[in-house]
Formats: sequence, C-alpha cells, structure tokens
Amino acid sequence: MNNIGKLPPQAIDLEEAVIGSMLIDKNCIDDIMIILHPECFYKESNQNIYKAIKGLYDDSENIDMLTVMQRLTKNNDLEAIGGAYRLTELTQSIGSTYNVTTHAKIVFEKYIARELISSANDNINLAYNDSNDIMDVLNRANNTLDRINDLLSNKKRTKTFIENIEDSITGLEKRHENYSNNVITGIQTPLAELNKLTNGWQKTDLIVIAARPGMGKTSFVLACLREAASKGYKPAIFSLEMSSVKLTDRLVCAEADIPSDRYRSGNLEDYEWELLRQARQKLDKLDIYIDDEAGADINYIKSKARTLKRKGQCDMIIIDYMQLMGGEKGVNREQQISEISRKSKLMAKELEIPVFQLSQLNRSVETRGGNKKPMLSDLRESGSIEQDADMVIFIYRPEYYGIMEDDESNSTTGVGVLIIAKNREGSTGEILYRYNKSITRYSDYNPDSQFNAVDFPVISNEEPF
Repeated sequence: MNNIGKLPPQAIDLEEAVIGSMLIDKNCIDDIMIILHPECFYKESNQNIYKAIKGLYDDSENIDMLTVMQRLTKNNDLEAIGGAYRLTELTQSIGSTYNVTTHAKIVFEKYIARELISSANDNINLAYNDSNDIMDVLNRANNTLDRINDLLSNKKRTKTFIENIEDSITGLEKRHENYSNNVITGIQTPLAELNKLTNGWQKTDLIVIAARPGMGKTSFVLACLREAASKGYKPAIFSLEMSSVKLTDRLVCAEADIPSDRYRSGNLEDYEWELLRQARQKLDKLDIYIDDEAGADINYIKSKARTLKRKGQCDMIIIDYMQLMGGEKGVNREQQISEISRKSKLMAKELEIPVFQLSQLNRSVETRGGNKKPMLSDLRESGSIEQDADMVIFIYRPEYYGIMEDDESNSTTGVGVLIIAKNREGSTGEILYRYNKSITRYSDYNPDSQFNAVDFPVISNEEPF
C-alpha cells in the first residue's frame, strides 16, 4: 500500500539510447538482442519500435531508418510512435554507442524490478481473498519467481569457444591431479566401487534412485547422506514419507551399530548405551538438514533449497520420493511427474549441486519372469524421468525374489546390486554391495566376506527399511 502513487522502475532515457544506437550501429544489435525483448521497455512507443527492429532481425533483413519505418507502417504503429520524425530524433541524440550494452542491462534490470513488484501486488491481492487456496497462491508466487530466474539465467553472457576450451583443459588438469592423488572430484559415495564408476556425486547432476518397495531406497540415500556429511558436506533431505524423527532414528542406529528393533523397543544393554553416546558425539558434528513437511511440492523444495544454498548450508539434496509429491492441478499425473522431473534437473543446474530423486518402479517388475532385474522402461508414470536424469540407479536384491545364489554359486544373502542403467557422463554397469537389514549398514562387496553376525546381528524376520 505504501507504493501507491509511485512510478514503476524505469529508465526511459536509456531505452531511447538503446534504440537510437541500434538504428545507427548494426554492430551492437546482436548483443542487445541477447539481453532485451520488447516487454523490457517501459514506454509503449519504445516497445513498438523495438518490436519492429526485432521483427527485421528475426527475418534476417537489414536494419536501418527506412526498413524500421516500413516495418512500423506494416504493423500499423508508425503514427502511434510519433512518425518518422520520432525515429530521426532518437538517432540524433546518440553521441556514441560505446556503452549501449551497459544501458541495455540497466533497462533489463528495471524490467525485472517491475515484474517483481507486479507479482508481489498480485500475490497480496490473492492472499487477501479468503476464497483462494493459499497453497495455490504460494505455487503461483514460486512459478513467477522461477520464470524471473529463468529470464535472469538466460541473460548470462555466453562464453566464447576459446574460453570453453580453456575451462575444459583446466578441468582435465584438475581431474588428472585428483586421479594421481587418489582424490575423487565429486561428493564421496558410501561404496568404493561406486566412487570409481561415478568419481563421486557431481554438481548439477540429477540422480534418480529407483526400486520397488522394500528394496532399501531410503536406507541407501541415508547412507549417502551420512557419508557426505562425514566428509564435511552439508546435505539436505526432504522426506514426504517418513518423519524427521524416524529418519534420525535410522541414522543413529547405523552410526551406533544397534539393531533397529532393539532401538525402537528401548531394550538396550549397557554397552549399547555407550555406543549411543559415542554415536551422538559423532552425529552432533554433522551438518544435516531434514525437512518432513507433509505434502511438499517441488516449488516448496526449490524455494527452501535456494534459501539453504544462499546461507551456504546446502551441498546436496535428497527428495524421498517423487511419486508422493503434489503437482499442478488440472493436469494428469504423467504431466505432473514430468514437471517435477524437469524442475529437479533445473534446480540441480541452478544451485550447482547434485539432486537425488527417489522413485518407485512399475509393478511390471514383479510379474516379469527371470531374475526380475529392473530396467529403464520400468520407471513409473513418466518417460521424462529417464530423459531428465543424468544418472539412473536401480536397487535390486536377488534374495527378495528367492534367488539365493548368483551365477557363480556365491550366496546372495545380504547382497544387493546397484544397477547403473544410465550415466550421462560415464559408464553403466552393476555394483555389488553388502547390507545389514537391522542397522541399515552398507559395505563393499567381497565374495569371501560378510557382515560379522556378532557385531551386526541380522533379524531374519525383519523387512529391510
């Protein structure tokens, strides 16, 4: 209400300087076209002139006083902008086109400010209306901010090819140095073989962890979260299925090597209380963010993640899981999942962090014959998940399907398989690991070893997390 009577942010003189420069110097047109579109101009006559120039540019026609005048006439806008005399005025006021790119950026910034003000005013009016669903209002606000952020990201200067080559070689030299020193480039995973294949979880990657219920999706990503946090990273998990307390219970059990059923019952031995005390000391040093907001959607998560990233508190995001997330009303579920998948990838790219999306698989896995190993076509509800993901990892446990030995007659009890079905920047393949159901502990696979039954008792009748 305090803004009533105020003029929206604008820079009319710079708008005119930009247009005048384009009319007299064709060399500046390409740079300005990257920065501005017609709606960026506050004054309607300037919008119309720029629209005529852009039309000529898009049609690959010459741009000068006469061609712009003809295009304005064709658009029935010549008289509205003040006639041919107005175009002459704009060119005569230009002393130099040297700073025109800077002027264009200021014009763009004023446009962004107007968009923010307009959006805020609309949201205020909608929020005051009790008939509106407040979550719809929030989603609308987030969508507007996403659109504005997209506009801003599109205006970043494109690097030259030489600059890209320099960045590529610099990256190679850094990777070579890391390889020589046995250092991975990404965030460390909980398994050595997985580190070798992925070189760690990489920035800007969307990583989809998919499996049927009962395979251990949540316990695996918690192991990833714990490993990252122990190396000094700041992971965040958004859980739509489990409460923050239950997730923390799992982390405590894994850290203290205490079976989950004993932890839940409270029937602990004296030595286990000491293990808990030691685990608490370790966990207290980890910087982990857990959000268990019920019904959270991708816009809520993106907003929270941006805030965390701005505060330096977000190096990795886990979302558990995709099919529990709400989407835009009035569209089918496949379209909703596609939107969630697309925005997850954009979030990873914008925040420059790895983003994990957990996903369910279709029931067709259960009805299929053979070893029932999942494949990309089993991803539930949308092919866009496979398209958007940089990496797709399936979790598979032969033991779950009654397959008790592998092809080499090794026991599959307590053995899981990570199937790297898609890896945009590397190899695909399978990685074996050992797991302990009672404490959600993961370790590298060795056919001659297994979890010590004394240290890590397995509760045979307990389903995996």
